[in-house]
Amino acid sequence: MNPRRKRVVLLLAPVGQMALTWYLLQTAIGIWLFYGLVPGGAHLMGKIGLGWLAFIWIGGFAVQIGLAHAWIRRFRFGPAEWLWRTLTHWQVQP
Repeated sequence: MNPRRKRVVLLLAPVGQMALTWYLLQTAIGIWLFYGLVPGGAHLMGKIGLGWLAFIWIGGFAVQIGLAHAWIRRFRFGPAEWLWRTLTHWQVQP
């Protein structure tokens, strides 16, 4: 693998290891941000343009990468992945 690709893979690997956790969190944040179905929701659906949407996406993904790296340094799985494996194997995972 060429060095540039390897750097990208190493950068994104923790996000992939926590894919279920991030999917669930992105869904909850999106519902809060755009639909405001929970208290304090932002209700941004139809109120912001593509520029702000791109800013939210890029900024959110950058934060997600940083948090994933911090989490994976300390834990083996993301919280949702840990729960999924615990329920699948009927044994508490380390």
